[in-house]
Amino acid sequence: MLGGLGYRTEFLTTGNLGFLKKGDWLKNIGFEYVEGHDAHYYDGMKRYHFDAAPDDALYGRALQELKSKNGSPIFMMLETVTTHHPYVEPVTGKHSQEAAFRYADQQLGKFVDALKQREFFSNGYLMIVGDHRAMVPMMREERHRFGDRGFARIPFTIVGRTMQGQNEPNMFSQTDLLPSLRHWLGTGRQCFNPNQGIFLPNPIHQPACIFTHRSYNFDNVFVHCGTEDHVIKLDGDHTRFASNSTGSPELIEELHRLRAGLGWQ
Repeated sequence: MLGGLGYRTEFLTTGNLGFLKKGDWLKNIGFEYVEGHDAHYYDGMKRYHFDAAPDDALYGRALQELKSKNGSPIFMMLETVTTHHPYVEPVTGKHSQEAAFRYADQQLGKFVDALKQREFFSNGYLMIVGDHRAMVPMMREERHRFGDRGFARIPFTIVGRTMQGQNEPNMFSQTDLLPSLRHWLGTGRQCFNPNQGIFLPNPIHQPACIFTHRSYNFDNVFVHCGTEDHVIKLDGDHTRFASNSTGSPELIEELHRLRAGLGWQ
């Protein structure tokens, strides 16, 4: 989609792209250039989980790549590894979730400062998003704050000169990113499903319902519709609402359509 809008698409990570054949998958979904742990830039660097060099090395490689493109339109996705379980802080080698995240925040801040110095934000944006919640049990404070929905919540932040610097209270999902980019970078006119959200360059349409999986039960699909939660039990043609849940039959019909690979219309 981005290639059709004139953008070069790249995926850079310090991790091993052989994991779950990630490299092949990334090429299959359209990235023009894919690079992992075996890039020469990381030669001689100490490695951690997924054969990855530390996050600061990834940011250094990204700055090098941006400079080589000389300002041409590019969508570059960076996958960091340091904040993945088992949480090893690269500077001291300490095994600590807090230390790993403090390190990650510091390196991200340095990356933002470097982008500012290069005047990247005069015509560029940085989107920061998690791929999933941490693969550790939910803490009592987290459950008290977010309830059961905490299992599917991830943060999203965008940095750019036209952003308003405010929190967005409405819920969106990862499936809303591509249509939001299409709306922002393309014609700005498109049709979307009631359950499809558009949040770029600003919130335009909140999805009526968000469908999620939970790591502790892959037989169920959890559906969040505003303040209402529903649970659908996957069972082929007999897919149904779980015994402790009710909802509109249209939700199950929508789930069947998504499972058939039709995506959002």
